[in-house]
Amino acid sequence: MKQHNKKRLSVYLWVISFFKPYIGLLFLFILSGAGIILCEMSIPYFIQVFIDKVIMQQNAKEFTGQIIYLILAIMVMLMFIAMNNVFQRILPEKSARDLQYSVYRHLRKLGFSYFERKPVGETLSLLNTEVLAVQSIYRDFFPGTVYMILSIVFPLVVISIKDYLFTLIILGSYLLFFTYGPYIDKKVVEFLKKQTDAKIALGKKTYDSISAMQEVRAYHAREWEVGRFTESFQTYKDARLGSLFYRLLRPALCVATTSIGNIGFFIFGSSLVKHGEMTIGEFSAYIFYFMMVMRQINGLSYVFTEQMHLLGQAENLYDFIKVQPDIVEPVKPRLLPQVSGNISLHNVSFHYQERTDILKEFNLEIKSGERVAFVGASGNGKSTVLKLLDRFYDPQEGVISLEGVSLKDLSLSQLRNSIGYVFQETYLFGTTIGENIRFGNPEATDEEVIQAAKAAYAHEFIMETEHQYETLVGERGVKLSGGQKQRIAIARMFIKNPTILLLDEATSALDNVSEAYIKKALDQLSNGRTTVAIAHRISTIMDYDKLVYVQDGKVAEIGTYQELIQRKGLFYELVEGVS
Repeated sequence: MKQHNKKRLSVYLWVISFFKPYIGLLFLFILSGAGIILCEMSIPYFIQVFIDKVIMQQNAKEFTGQIIYLILAIMVMLMFIAMNNVFQRILPEKSARDLQYSVYRHLRKLGFSYFERKPVGETLSLLNTEVLAVQSIYRDFFPGTVYMILSIVFPLVVISIKDYLFTLIILGSYLLFFTYGPYIDKKVVEFLKKQTDAKIALGKKTYDSISAMQEVRAYHAREWEVGRFTESFQTYKDARLGSLFYRLLRPALCVATTSIGNIGFFIFGSSLVKHGEMTIGEFSAYIFYFMMVMRQINGLSYVFTEQMHLLGQAENLYDFIKVQPDIVEPVKPRLLPQVSGNISLHNVSFHYQERTDILKEFNLEIKSGERVAFVGASGNGKSTVLKLLDRFYDPQEGVISLEGVSLKDLSLSQLRNSIGYVFQETYLFGTTIGENIRFGNPEATDEEVIQAAKAAYAHEFIMETEHQYETLVGERGVKLSGGQKQRIAIARMFIKNPTILLLDEATSALDNVSEAYIKKALDQLSNGRTTVAIAHRISTIMDYDKLVYVQDGKVAEIGTYQELIQRKGLFYELVEGVS
């Protein structure tokens, strides 16, 4: 429990650290809040003077003076309220914005491996739920917490100056609360943790349910999917009800202790009045101070409970921020004067976290402008080589170099700008065809976009769509066929104009007609560029300069198509098997 509380403190300090750039605004916010409270405290003082000097002493002049004093206090308080409202809006919004920027920047730093390990639904829940939870601390709870603390401290100081026993009564009345409070806090933390985890699981389940709608309908598995969703929702509901029970029990106990304090305060105050140690006016003013303190303590108890709930969600965000990226930019990256496409893999060994070695002492030399294709059975490391070349991962052993310089020493920006990657499954944004092509080079003109589309053999089908280059492709390009999406992806590469081209089974899922278009486009795209391709269809890579047969994470055979056929080894058996 102590360790958990220590972490909660670390999380809270991290949350409020986003106020640091705006320390001046924070000071003005606290100062204006203190001004409001002091003006509020002038009202009980007015009542004290009104009773003791105006009513008891029949002093009309004092009454006029106190009215003027009260009007001035109210005017000053209105000024402080206006200032406080401004700071209360600006400060949380700036901090909330910086938090969101920080999370998104960190998300961009995390490597390809993070997104392969973490489900999309979990990441979306983190961004949509946890970020909003922390932002609500800035907007709804932190300002209130500061105001309540000041509203407790100032009146408590005034009360204590008169007689410290008043303070002891207030603190004593909360002895019962502090006796049972830690147990309630422990149960709150326990259920909030369950609720947060259940909510993340529910968000992931919701995302999966929507994403797999086509498969669910095709397999007529609606009842099965509804059952899984209902189970996740029930777990979340049970955890939420448990957390609500203990969260509401805490302020209820707080109210009970407040009532005990009220009784003690009136008994002791009446005794002082009876023995002439306190005037009726003072006692009346102190009642207001006491009520102010007790009201704010109760409010602070509620805010504390709610912030504990939000910190349970913020803890996941805190853990996310602490995740270190696998791929790190060198402190002083080397910039190549020219990237021509000479690639070397020397004794490269690599494995994913949960798997044994994928690549084992992999060696390969690729010359500038050379077209190289990887072939072989699935699961032997072909796609992994492409991921290593684009530095999605770093090998555990060995060196991958570009122009004789290790990829680890190069600027990620220069490396990624020099490489064009065409995936097996192209991702299109839910915008227009033109914008999807322009993704390869955001600065490209409309004419350059059209020329890229023509080079990719995409211009003809684009012109047949309703709005041509302004046609919306739908989510993930759902309105286009697989071949059309691939040609859009190739057009992106033309407009990006990379030196090195990586093709990951770009034609494996296409029909013969689409494959013919894609092959012509790829041939034109790869002309003069260093090209590394993975292909299961041998017909698409027969004219490549070098074919590399990969088996068990090693280079088993290497040569041209004719050389490997004549050798009648593994590649020959693969071709014969395909035939």
